[in-house]
Amino acid sequence: MKKRQKKRAKFEPPKEVAIHSMAPQGWAVAGKGRERVHVWGGLMGDVLQIGHLKHERGRVEAAIEVVKQRITETLPPRCEHFDICGGCLWQHVPYETQLLM
Repeated sequence: MKKRQKKRAKFEPPKEVAIHSMAPQGWAVAGKGRERVHVWGGLMGDVLQIGHLKHERGRVEAAIEVVKQRITETLPPRCEHFDICGGCLWQHVPYETQLLM
């Protein structure tokens, strides 16, 4: 006889999320509790359409598909490799705004 295995319900976050806080290492956080999603590249106050979910070490990570609304003022980055490299996380955000986050 086969043993029954419990199947966990897969977490499906909403496709459109609002960023309410920032986490270490440049991750933006949307949702609370078990419905928390970490989004790379988001800023506080953003409304984003997310996709490409990845479950890793008990947390859900997502990538930005479309920025629906961005409240935070941004500048053009000085480095041409800003989007690719990842060495300087907030080069496109003014310093005064970075201090508030």
